[in-house]
Amino acid sequence: MMVLPWFDSTISTLRRVLGEDRLPHGLLVVIPEGWGRDDFLRELVRTMLDLRSVPSQLDTFAHPDFRWVQSYDEDGEPSKVIQVGAIRDLGEFVVQRVASAPRKVAVLPQAHNMTINATNALLKTLEEPVSNCCLVLETSRPGQLLPTILSRCQKLPFRFRRADALQWLEESLAGKVNIGKRAEAAEGVAYAMGEALELCGGGPLHALELLTRPDANLLAVLGSAGTGPSRAKFLDQLAAAGDLPSLLDQWYRIALRKLAKGNKRSAEPLLAFADELLICRFQIESTKGVNVRLLLDRLLFVWEGYADS
Repeated sequence: MMVLPWFDSTISTLRRVLGEDRLPHGLLVVIPEGWGRDDFLRELVRTMLDLRSVPSQLDTFAHPDFRWVQSYDEDGEPSKVIQVGAIRDLGEFVVQRVASAPRKVAVLPQAHNMTINATNALLKTLEEPVSNCCLVLETSRPGQLLPTILSRCQKLPFRFRRADALQWLEESLAGKVNIGKRAEAAEGVAYAMGEALELCGGGPLHALELLTRPDANLLAVLGSAGTGPSRAKFLDQLAAAGDLPSLLDQWYRIALRKLAKGNKRSAEPLLAFADELLICRFQIESTKGVNVRLLLDRLLFVWEGYADS
């Protein structure tokens, strides 16, 4: 599988650094949502370990010189929060000898989800670098990492340009999907792609899903949210979404667009909805066993309050 085109220059930079033996102990990888984080990390690990291929799921990749830093809850399920125990295990990994690869590589996905104790433990590991070992901190929210962590990592250069996203979308959609009546003309296609990118915060992979899966386009299905069976169907569809945080992000951007185009009378209920949405998103991401459908029902109630205002 070929790497996504906007990663080509970054991979070239990485290969040059490896060839010149200038790889730092800590690397910072900042990739916004929807730009192919997993695709890049697979290529990075393959390149740094000098392998022909790696599996699509790095969290299950077994290699003596590779570590995917992951915490687990009491039921043995992967946790989004990285606890201090996982970082202590990482400390044991970095001091081991290289087994078969040119170096050891450890990836901390979404490193901003570390607890404060985990952050302090990682800081100690970064302050005591070990030869032939690289710690890769991946995040979409670098502002949530401590400055002391950021200062000890070298940031890989990336170029995420709207023009590249549009070109990739056009090539990915060519001859594969009808994106609606507006797509009958070339300007219609461009409009639909631009609108999808806006709703998805600029991420082309999320935009492609939005354009090819009607149930992923929240703007297209919001009209079905009403009373009776249609309301129940809408809530069921949202609750079953594979990437619910992404859909909630869409809803937030829809609210911001309406806020920018609205009047003072509509501003207060829209702001109340935006606040409620952020609260629901946090609860869904951080609370185990939360009643997602109940939260969404409450969210829809606030949204309907805006529509009636």
